[in-house]
Amino acid sequence: MKLSQAKALYAEGKLVSAAIMRNPSNLTQWFIMVRDKTGKSYIIGNEDDTTVVNANIEALFSVLKSIGFKEVLISL
Repeated sequence: MKLSQAKALYAEGKLVSAAIMRNPSNLTQWFIMVRDKTGKSYIIGNEDDTTVVNANIEALFSVLKSIGFKEVLISL
């Protein structure tokens, strides 16, 4: 899901949770997964559909804040 779509869906109250998880193919990187009201999960991507990944977990906090989330689950 593109970041702009996630922002719009969160504003509409359709996204209910977010998690930061380790990238299984590179354990030094993290990615964001969000879940909607129906239970479907989406990985957050940039506007060019590349997955948002970062080795610095704190950088992903700012992405989640820009969407609107105030809480996040971190899966080690």
